[in-house]
Amino acid sequence: MPDLKNRLTKKDISLKEMLVISYDYYHKNDNKEWRAKLDIKQAKLTRRQNFSYNKSKRQWEQTGRETKFSFLIKSDPISYKRTDKLKYHWYPVIFILRDVSMGINSPMKWRTGSLIKPQFTKKGMTKKQREKITERNIKQGIQLQFFFELEWVLHQYNLLYGRNWATYPPRKTNSTLFPFFDKHAFYIASKILLPLLGSTKRFALNKIWKNE
Repeated sequence: MPDLKNRLTKKDISLKEMLVISYDYYHKNDNKEWRAKLDIKQAKLTRRQNFSYNKSKRQWEQTGRETKFSFLIKSDPISYKRTDKLKYHWYPVIFILRDVSMGINSPMKWRTGSLIKPQFTKKGMTKKQREKITERNIKQGIQLQFFFELEWVLHQYNLLYGRNWATYPPRKTNSTLFPFFDKHAFYIASKILLPLLGSTKRFALNKIWKNE
């Protein structure tokens, strides 16, 4: 049987609402828009599902119950102190849109990072051991800040795509339990999804986007 509980409904939060909520959070807390401008180098579309180009109408259209966009985002973080020695960070970012015809008012879900279960450092580990685990997570596409700040929260709001590995609320990293776009999701939403949903006729879907 299909997983109806994990399907989007009209009651879910829209892309527009999520951007408004995120901007409100940024003004009062950690500004992810600022971090995105500093850290993110580019993003590219790696896969699309239920979204095809209608040649007769000369526009992109949804062809199934939900549209899924999979992106790969590249960053060189300088907005915080790093604990790894990798040249770049690469993370998948997945967006699910219920109804593309609704534009930015479409209900949505997302996930930043892979579906793989994170690995964690333990008390007593050496600096080198901690660095090894950190780099292993990054190489597997696991975005730990998303896990610690948002994964549990988004699951509660029906905004999380995929499995929730977080077993308790983020009392320290997101004590208000507030949903907001992480910097990677904000970059995708603002740089790609907004122009796409604003004009599906002329949008170059497979273009690689870069910060100028």
